[in-house]
Amino acid sequence: MKNIFLVSALLNIILLAGCQTTSDNSSGSSGSAAASANASKSSLIVEYNENGLNQRPTRYNTIDNEFDRFYYLEQNFETVFRKGLGDYDLDFQLYPASFTGDGTLLELSLLSMDSPSPLELELRMWVMLRQGDAKKDFGIIRTVIVPQRPMTQSSIDRDLNTLFTDAAKLVLEKISAEL
Repeated sequence: MKNIFLVSALLNIILLAGCQTTSDNSSGSSGSAAASANASKSSLIVEYNENGLNQRPTRYNTIDNEFDRFYYLEQNFETVFRKGLGDYDLDFQLYPASFTGDGTLLELSLLSMDSPSPLELELRMWVMLRQGDAKKDFGIIRTVIVPQRPMTQSSIDRDLNTLFTDAAKLVLEKISAEL
């Protein structure tokens, strides 16, 4: 009985290996074209950092950890940057990024995301661009929106997407002259 299961498992492994080899060979020509297209693109590493985040208790603290905020940043910044920096290969990373010093690194440090008043939501972020050994400090950008009512999870998502998209547009405006 054990031999039947062993033979069946071996046949499955052989079939899967054959399928993998066939798919690798069939995509060889298009894979090299994609690789040459990516080789011509410059790389931009976007590093996200929350060192010393100043956050007061607000209704937006439902995204109370760094990974949640990174998700909103990555999703919205990538959408904006793809339109404005189409010739760059984007790589979003949490601090510390794997940056060798030869490429381009955009450092985004989240300083605060809070509601200074009941009618608005504010995001403050420090932006710095490194190209090789050169540094360009853009200082602090500030984005403020008026959240939509009623307060539901979908309206919070919409507000945060708007906030991070507006911040991405400001950052893109500042760095596009340098890239």
